Amino acid sequence: MAKDSAIRPEAHETDTAARRIVPLLMPRSWEHREPGGRDYGIDMQVELFRAGRPTGDTLLFQIKGTTKPIDESEAIPFDLPVSTLRYSELFSAPFLLVLCPVNAEPHCWYFLWLQEFTALGATSSLSRSQVEHAFGGRL
Repeated sequence: MAKDSAIRPEAHETDTAARRIVPLLMPRSWEHREPGGRDYGIDMQVELFRAGRPTGDTLLFQIKGTTKPIDESEAIPFDLPVSTLRYSELFSAPFLLVLCPVNAEPHCWYFLWLQEFTALGATSSLSRSQVEHAFGGRL
């Protein structure tokens, strides 16, 4: 391997691992798709089915992986550009920020419904209990 060849950042490996874990934890009745081309923040689209029939309901995920353990008794820190919040408001489908601790056993992920978060007028971090109360916390 040449010294000057590109190196894949660990953050990219972590996000790839998260994108592989998240669908494994979804109900079997959910169908997931990853967009081709530029995604502008949408890493996955999920279509919901009930009793084998489409519901017409979809979810949009922006997936962030982390190698750090998450302590459920504390606030979960995350960085999110205001532009992502504004982008999420363009959609009628729920747009979820999904945080996946890739080293957790058993695997899990947490979510924040971005449009609802924005509707609350949140301008700073919410406590863990506020997130769970408003958004359900862990799936």
